[in-house]
Amino acid sequence: MASPLAVGALTSTVDEPMNLDVGGSFYTTLRSTLIRYPNSKLALMFSKDDGLPPVRDGRYFIDRDGPIFQYILNFLIDQSKLSLPDGFKQWDILMAEADFYQLAQLKTLIAEERTKREREKPIGKNYKQSVDNDGNAININGNVSGEMTFTGNSLAKQNCGD
Repeated sequence: MASPLAVGALTSTVDEPMNLDVGGSFYTTLRSTLIRYPNSKLALMFSKDDGLPPVRDGRYFIDRDGPIFQYILNFLIDQSKLSLPDGFKQWDILMAEADFYQLAQLKTLIAEERTKREREKPIGKNYKQSVDNDGNAININGNVSGEMTFTGNSLAKQNCGD
């Protein structure tokens, strides 16, 4: 028998698989994943008693950005970690979706990650630099060979040979 999880005054079966159609993208996850944050819109949507009825082919339809929902779902599955690919650029859309689903912790993580990534600028094929608040280079990471000029607080020329 499935174990119950209380969401407010409502009780749901936590290990029940849920089939979703989010803006035309299909996802399957557990009810416990969707209700992980009891004050979120997803918890309200998927409470057993007052939740959305399946509307199409046994799937729950949510009229939101389907591809972006993968990052929302990964946040819920990974228990509050934000995993985004390198080069991610849809920050405003992701923030709007986190706001819609009322996931305050996700909004905080998005803002922190965006700031971090904007401070790390690619400066070549295999390396990137971090900058301070004034735009000065403070760190360069990666593998380089040959001669390279570093700029920022000071100018230096280093031979980066074998």
